[in-house]
Amino acid sequence: MLLDMDPQLTRNLTGTRYPHTLNMKPKPDMEILKRKVQETLDELLTERRIPFPLTAQRIKRENVGEYEVPFYDSRIHSIKFSLRVGSSLNQVVRAAVLDRIKRMSGPLSDWTATVH
Repeated sequence: MLLDMDPQLTRNLTGTRYPHTLNMKPKPDMEILKRKVQETLDELLTERRIPFPLTAQRIKRENVGEYEVPFYDSRIHSIKFSLRVGSSLNQVVRAAVLDRIKRMSGPLSDWTATVH
């Protein structure tokens, strides 16, 4: 995530006013991250790459750059993904969801053959 080094923006992201935090890498805004993950899930459903809608309830930060998205769905409980510098959130989430769908057992829908 690129950060404009505006002191007000930095204070809002780091939660402090102290100047030594200007060099700290801010945590991604979790609401923005959740919205972007949901957009990716919606794209996958529209493209018929996943057999049922999934809703990103929240984003849990596991470690630096590692996240879990719980779905509260009986078929898929959650996905985990890692974000690294230069990686595309959309591509990382797509890969995590499609990998999780591949590992599911049992019938998902009439068109599961189209899920790759």
